[in-house]
Amino acid sequence: MRMISLLLMLFVGMGYAEIPVIPRPQTVHEQKGSYVVQDSMTVKSDMSLNPYLIDAFRECAGLKLLCTNASPDLMLSKDAAFEKIGSYKLVIEPDGMVLSAKDRSGMIYGMQTLLQLITDRQLQHPNDPVELRAMIITDAPRFEWRGMHLDVSRHFYPADYIKDYIDFLVQHKMNVFHWHLTDDQGWRIEINAYPKLTKVAAWRKGTGQQDWNYEIEAAEPGEPRYGGFYTQEEVREIVDYAQQRGVTIVPEIEMPGHSWAALYAYPELSCSGEPWVKPDSVVFEFSDPFCAGNEQTFEFLETVLDEVINLFPSEFIHIGGDEAKKSPWEHCRKCQKRMQEKGLDNVHELQSWFIRRIQKFVNSRGRRMIGWDEILQGGLAPGAAVMSWRGFAGGLQAARAGHDVVMAPSQFVYLNRVQGDPQFEPFGSRPALDVKTVYGFDPIPAELSGDAQDHILGGQGCLWTEHIPDTARLEYMLFPRLLALSEALWTQPDSKSYDHFYPRMARRLLALSGQGVNFRRPVPGGLPERVLFKSDTSVTLVNPLKTLGAQVHYTLDGEKPDVDSPVYSETVRLTDSAVLKARLRFPDGSFSNTIRALFHKIDPAVNGLMCEYYAGGPWVQLPDFAGLNPLRTERVQEIGPDAVAHRDDQYALRFTGELTIAHDDTLTFYTSSDDGSHLIINGKTIVMNDGVHGTVTKTGRVYLTAGRHDLCVEFFDAQYGQVLEVGTLTNNGENLPLSPSNLYFKEQ
Repeated sequence: MRMISLLLMLFVGMGYAEIPVIPRPQTVHEQKGSYVVQDSMTVKSDMSLNPYLIDAFRECAGLKLLCTNASPDLMLSKDAAFEKIGSYKLVIEPDGMVLSAKDRSGMIYGMQTLLQLITDRQLQHPNDPVELRAMIITDAPRFEWRGMHLDVSRHFYPADYIKDYIDFLVQHKMNVFHWHLTDDQGWRIEINAYPKLTKVAAWRKGTGQQDWNYEIEAAEPGEPRYGGFYTQEEVREIVDYAQQRGVTIVPEIEMPGHSWAALYAYPELSCSGEPWVKPDSVVFEFSDPFCAGNEQTFEFLETVLDEVINLFPSEFIHIGGDEAKKSPWEHCRKCQKRMQEKGLDNVHELQSWFIRRIQKFVNSRGRRMIGWDEILQGGLAPGAAVMSWRGFAGGLQAARAGHDVVMAPSQFVYLNRVQGDPQFEPFGSRPALDVKTVYGFDPIPAELSGDAQDHILGGQGCLWTEHIPDTARLEYMLFPRLLALSEALWTQPDSKSYDHFYPRMARRLLALSGQGVNFRRPVPGGLPERVLFKSDTSVTLVNPLKTLGAQVHYTLDGEKPDVDSPVYSETVRLTDSAVLKARLRFPDGSFSNTIRALFHKIDPAVNGLMCEYYAGGPWVQLPDFAGLNPLRTERVQEIGPDAVAHRDDQYALRFTGELTIAHDDTLTFYTSSDDGSHLIINGKTIVMNDGVHGTVTKTGRVYLTAGRHDLCVEFFDAQYGQVLEVGTLTNNGENLPLSPSNLYFKEQ
């Protein structure tokens, strides 16, 4: 209890008092006195009191709400004078409280603010009456679309847990739940007209406890199978549950790609007429799409969408549209005939025609279509909305063309990404995405101006579940980044402050812990990933929870810090290369994850490598560098794409020099790259990691004597990934990149 018994820090300025509420309200003005909350609060309302709010007070704060016609403890009133949907005003005075709101959603948001104030006070003073400072809070959301996505195809979560997920959103004033119901790995919604979608396509081989790693195998009779689906009755119940809480559910039915599960159940809808099988010769390949030339495809999709539309009252229906493999259409007789009939020049125009046809159907049912930004390819009919995930570019293009946009750029809001150094995170995909980056997300880029800004509906986070087979992992990935996202989407930019957010975040995590929610514990701050220095240097660690009694333990020899490791108290001075690791130790004795920084002392006159830069391609494997002429050659200090500026979409690099080894040893080297890489020492291949692929790590062992050895690293990028790391494995199995202090320009 020591960690939750300290007083809340106050930041007072310009009439704003910092209060332990996330997202941060628009304005807070302190008043004199305080109000003592009773265990049984009387409530009077001039609008119908949502039963959910009564339950929320009981479940979250252990309080009873009793309706009355007399003078109440809490008065709820509708006020049409508010300008924005979702606006509210909470007045806390010594003799009672008044919550006024523009509409039902504003009432829910105001009650969530009050609940956070009450539960935080309960945590601070568990044995005392709940006493709230008198204040006036006025608040309104910045964006109308404040969403969170969940992929239930890769891993399935029960209907009751979907309700928990919705509760996470509403507690932090999010109002859209994007439910990704279908993909290659499973079809999760009952469709009465096509029973094999849930009898066959909802299940796959395995137990479900392993990470999903692009392998797709159907469950066979008598073998363990994993999966599940939501009945239409469950869907209706979940939709009603969300509506009571002011959350709109936007369903997603993927097309034309990411549809292996559906095509496994109904292979006649594919171009080949048979289920797609991933070739053994490739690490990853997108599955085959629906056949665009087959009328049965559209009969199937329109029937599915009809049933989906009848279940979900949302304005928008999401149709996916991303990462569709088009090569099967190029060799399909039906698709080629369709292109000829419609005057389409290529398969990109065929996809555009496919999307436009689906949009016309969705519009005919009184709804609007939304899809990932790939639906822009080939042009998009008016009225369609775009969800921009490949950065901001697609959203900018769509907004300038007059389409409504939801920004979901992966570099800011893909919460399936690891939250720190992948070696010290239990799961997740690369690259890393920390809380501060999420907090800095703004759906309106600076380069978007004028009327186009009005087309930005808002933003949302995405949680793809390849590495998340259970709900504990899911919550670990969700929190605390959901807290940062909620404030990024609700609070006006000039009211945002990460320094002010962090202590509120810590307090909110304590409240979530009391609800039994799993979350990633904060780690020390201030550590860069790596530092190159010529003389002595220093590092200042940041203890983000010092006011709550946490301590930073650190080491300089690469060992994992524990209770016996030094406690950080002042700046650490370094005179030589070091591997600094740090962890946060909480008052209850538990530790955060480890963070690591590499400090390399170098002499720029001798340390480093020569790097040759090549443009060209497209390559599917490492090129023959001997037959190429580099566009430029430069001296670099490190191995990796970032060592070279001004890179093209497709390029190759070749690093050469010498590597020094301290003593005779058998070493395990690795390359981790997206795409191909090749490590050569003394003219011999040590690691070959070739091909077009995501981030793949491969290793090789070699005995080397003390001294210098010829080193060559080759790499090519086939667009997007741009990951290259080369190093050795430590005794405890960690990847340790080659130190720039051990790399030397080769004497000519």
